[in-house]
Amino acid sequence: MKRTIGILAVLAALGIGAYLGSQVFAQQGGTGSRPAASPEPLRTRIAVVNVVQVLKKYTKYLNAQAEFQKQSQDAKATLDPLEKQVRALQAKAQLPETSPADRDAIKRDLEHLQIQYRDKAEDAEKNLAKRAGDLSVQFYKEVEEAIELFARNNAIELVLMYNDASKSNPTEFYNPGIVNRRMTIVSAFMPMYVDPRMDITEPIGIMLNRRVASGNGATGSH
Repeated sequence: MKRTIGILAVLAALGIGAYLGSQVFAQQGGTGSRPAASPEPLRTRIAVVNVVQVLKKYTKYLNAQAEFQKQSQDAKATLDPLEKQVRALQAKAQLPETSPADRDAIKRDLEHLQIQYRDKAEDAEKNLAKRAGDLSVQFYKEVEEAIELFARNNAIELVLMYNDASKSNPTEFYNPGIVNRRMTIVSAFMPMYVDPRMDITEPIGIMLNRRVASGNGATGSH
């Protein structure tokens, strides 16, 4: 009967780089216009974004997180009365003076309440999951647009995202758990913006297909 309806972990991925985006839009006068890519030769300028630290400074994300937490608490509050009824009936069934006939009635009532509880809990979790997913997409799009705008205006050709504690907070940065994760878990950088001229995906695919067509492609292990 005990179901936990808390903040879904997917919220932890929301708001990537959006603090940076808010600063960019402020500098651009809020127009959101994107200048055309520079025709100049590539200079391979690369930047990184610590998404965890961005989240901690992005007011819009923090407000969304607080709102989502309230929705989660409200959902749990709708289940509390049913849970209390279940516990009360379970306690009553254990009393020595409760007759076998009463225990049978209590059992039927419990089954009915458990079905209600399960249905309400599943609906609440489904609604929260949808809300979390919608927020995730919304924040990602905001971040993607902000980073692309910033990169184009500052001639940055590749922006990579990562997650880590801030070194400005030594207690957190050198926390044993975080240090252990840093040393044992491989965490690759993920591109958030790439100048189209840096992306060699298409030519690599063409090259591989040409190798196969010419009979030089790998067909299996030997």
